[in-house]
Amino acid sequence: MEKIGLGCVTFGREIDAQKAFSIMDYAIEKEIFFWDTAAVYGHGASEKIIGEWLSANADVAPLVALATKILPPYSEGSIDEAVARSLQRLSPGAIDIMYLHNWDQSATKNNSLQKINDLINSGVVKSFGLSNFNFEHIKTVLNCCDQFQLKKPAYIQNNHNFSVSDLNQNIIDLCNKNNIKIVSYSPLGAGYLTGKHNAGVVAGSRFDMVPAHQKIYFTGEAASRMSVLLNAAREFEVPPAKLALAWAFDQPFVSKVLIGAREKKHIDQCIEAIRSIRELKVIVTKMEQACKGILPG
Repeated sequence: MEKIGLGCVTFGREIDAQKAFSIMDYAIEKEIFFWDTAAVYGHGASEKIIGEWLSANADVAPLVALATKILPPYSEGSIDEAVARSLQRLSPGAIDIMYLHNWDQSATKNNSLQKINDLINSGVVKSFGLSNFNFEHIKTVLNCCDQFQLKKPAYIQNNHNFSVSDLNQNIIDLCNKNNIKIVSYSPLGAGYLTGKHNAGVVAGSRFDMVPAHQKIYFTGEAASRMSVLLNAAREFEVPPAKLALAWAFDQPFVSKVLIGAREKKHIDQCIEAIRSIRELKVIVTKMEQACKGILPG
């Protein structure tokens, strides 16, 4: 499935290694080869579990394009240390994409960008990207790369779903101009778009385990857009998750959509949504028309 990326935030936090192994096995079976993790996920547990799977499946491991993320501050020394720790846990020969996980002024320093450039030239990192950066942040990094004549980021990864989005037309145009691929995550808003939190935060859910999600999604704009989606789901008798996923995968400017999975059925529902995009197009268009003037986020 070309447009699906496997988001591995659940590994070591919401599911154990055995369940994560089964998810990775199933991802390979379904030809999902773009995988995404981060050093901070499960305090390194996600990377460690992926590394154990890669070591145990050396025959298919080369098929996987692996992305991870490092946290600020981004100094020459901290980047070196973070990449070394990630490589130790992941055990691959190289990291396909290394993201700066969120904005920090240190991302614009000459020695930081030079260190990333050196890692790419040495083959330790194949490309780098920016995650959770806004338009001004991305533009600033690009200007610095031009100034210092260094390699530019090849990927942007931001939250993007029917209710909340950290992507806008300015970012899309900037990425198109600079040949940067856009990766989106959280197509279901960590479960928000299923309506399961309408009566309150569900115990044991992502919103319960990571309360910061509540501040992002419990807003008037997000609620208004979610109501449109839930009303369409009832009217046309389509599961709200299927509509939300179809909308996310139908975004033409998005290269990959990262999906989180705790069970194999979560992968299956994404595949089914992709296969149903054409038949759901009319419904999705009506949803957008009903939200005219209510921008996501």
